[in-house]
Amino acid sequence: MMVNRKFIIGIVTVTLLVFALQLQMPRKFEWGVTFSPVDRNPFGCWVMDSVMRQALPKGYEARRTTLTQMALSKDSTCNILRLTNTYPPLDSLDIDAIKRLTARGQHVMLVANSLDASGADTAAVAKAFGATMRGYDSFSLQDAQRYLSTGASIQEIATWHKGANGYPAHRYRVLYAMTGSQVSIVDSVRWEVLAGHPATNTQKKHTVLAATRRMGRGRLTLVSMPLLFSNYGTVVGDHSALLFRLMSGVAGRKVVRLTQQETTDEKQALSQTPLRVLLQFTPLRWALYLSVAVLLLFFVFTARRRQRVIPVTASPVNHTLEFTQLVGTLFYLRHDRTALVRRKWALFANALRRTAGVDVEALDHDDHLFTVLAERTALSYEDVARRIKHLRYLVANENNLSVDTMRRAISQMDDMLRRM
Repeated sequence: MMVNRKFIIGIVTVTLLVFALQLQMPRKFEWGVTFSPVDRNPFGCWVMDSVMRQALPKGYEARRTTLTQMALSKDSTCNILRLTNTYPPLDSLDIDAIKRLTARGQHVMLVANSLDASGADTAAVAKAFGATMRGYDSFSLQDAQRYLSTGASIQEIATWHKGANGYPAHRYRVLYAMTGSQVSIVDSVRWEVLAGHPATNTQKKHTVLAATRRMGRGRLTLVSMPLLFSNYGTVVGDHSALLFRLMSGVAGRKVVRLTQQETTDEKQALSQTPLRVLLQFTPLRWALYLSVAVLLLFFVFTARRRQRVIPVTASPVNHTLEFTQLVGTLFYLRHDRTALVRRKWALFANALRRTAGVDVEALDHDDHLFTVLAERTALSYEDVARRIKHLRYLVANENNLSVDTMRRAISQMDDMLRRM
C-alpha cells in the first residue's frame, strides 16, 4: 500500500511539473492575417475587440453578418466597420447596401487592401463613391528579420492631417506592411484626407491611407491599413494611437464590426464543458493526455500484480447422505440408538464450529458457548444451557437410549441448526 501511495504521489508531481513547464515556455505566434474575433495572434482581433468594447462609449460588437443584411435590418442606430483581408471584393449589392446605410444616417468605415478585383469593378466603385482602394498589404516574419539583419528599418511614417476629426497633425511610426495600399481619390472635392504616407525618394507622390466624405445623411470612410485593426495594432506604440484616432470618427454611435468568422460569444457558447476548456489550450490538453496515459499504465500494472492463482478445492462432503446411511445401518439393523445420537452430536459440534466458531465439547468455556448460541438461535440463555447439558448427558450415557429420547435429542440439535 505504501508503494502504491508513493507511486501515485510521484506521478501527480511529475504531471504538475510538466504542466508548469509548458505554461512557462514561450508561445510561438502565428503571423497569418485572420481578423478573427477568437484569434489571439498578432493579426487576429481578439484583443482589439476586447479593448474596443471597453473603450468606445456607445458600445462595440463583432457580428457575423454582411452589409446587405445590415441594410435590410431596421437597426439604424449603429455605425458599421467592415474589416477584411478575406472578404470578396465589393459587388453591386454591397454598393447598394452602403448607399442605403449612409442614406439613413449611418457611418460606414471600409478597411481593406482593395475594394475591387477587376477593371470593371474599379470603375463601378469609383463611380459610386468617388474613390477606391488598391494595393496589397502583407507581413512576412522572414522579410522583417532580413530587413533587421541588414540594418534597415521595418517602420514607415504615417502622417495625420491637421484638423482631421478635430485632431492636430501628427507623425506615426507604423509597421512597413501597413502602408502598402492606398486610397485613390477620384472626386477630390468631396473627400477629406485623414492620414497619408509622405513622399519619399522611392515614392515621389504623397499616398493617401485614410479619407472620409459625407454621403447622404451619413458618412463613408475608407482606410487602406487593415493590419492596423488587429491585436498588434491595438497594443503596439504609435499603431494604437493611430487606430483610436480613426475609430473616434465612428464612435458617436454603437459600432458593429462585420465578420464572416466565429465570434467570441459563439465560441464561448461552444466552450461551456470542462473538457472543451481543457482541449482548448495546448498545455492543458497535453497534461490531460499524459494523465490518461499514466492512469492506464497504473491500472494495467496494478491489475497484473493483484492476479492470484485460485487453488482447486475439493467438493464439500455430503454429510446428509452419510447420516442417512448410518441411520439405516445402526437403527434398523443393530438398534444402537446411543451410537446414533453420538454420531449426530459429532456432526452437530462440527457444524457449530464452522458456523458459530464455538466448541460444544470444551467444558471450560460454557458461559461463552451459551451466550453465543443464545444470540445466534434467538433462544434464551437458560434454554440453550439446558439443551446442551442434556445432550452432553445423553452422549456420555453408556446405556441404550429409547426411541423417544433419541428422537427428541436429534430434533433439538436440528432445531438449533435451523435457527442459525
